[in-house]
Amino acid sequence: SAFAHGGSVFGCNGAKRTIKTRPGILWYEVRVSDGALLQEGLVDDPTCDYLIPSLAVDSNGNVGLGCTRTSENEYPSVYVMMHAASDPVNTMRVPVLAVPGTTYYRFDAAGSNAIAWGNYSSTCIDPSNPNLFWTCQEYANSIIDKQWCTAWVAFQCNVSKQAAPGSR
Repeated sequence: SAFAHGGSVFGCNGAKRTIKTRPGILWYEVRVSDGALLQEGLVDDPTCDYLIPSLAVDSNGNVGLGCTRTSENEYPSVYVMMHAASDPVNTMRVPVLAVPGTTYYRFDAAGSNAIAWGNYSSTCIDPSNPNLFWTCQEYANSIIDKQWCTAWVAFQCNVSKQAAPGSR
């Protein structure tokens, strides 16, 4: 995912801290004029996986990110998170559960024309409100093989909150 704003390109993708850690999200800001890396952060957790992220930047320079999160104790669910323009560089606020999954994702790989998880992730700005984010993410809410659900979630930055301690 990539988004241009204010002379920078913001992006995110799936990443891991080490080969043995769980999937997380690398997000970053690069200045277009000279290619300088202005900030980057890795959202990860030893107890869960973050999957298929996308991001956008609002009119105030706040970063909004949507993704799927799952673990041994949590069905695939929709999460959102923020980095306010006023937050310390390289930090992301605590992920917020937006739509909980209700079951596990079923995938019988033996079937033909199988469509795997992960084709739908988009985060954008509302055209009528430049400070409102919309994200479309996949989550598990069906007992039918190879069927996932998508949810649209609206969210915006609360600048009075602080970045999560130790987040990076």
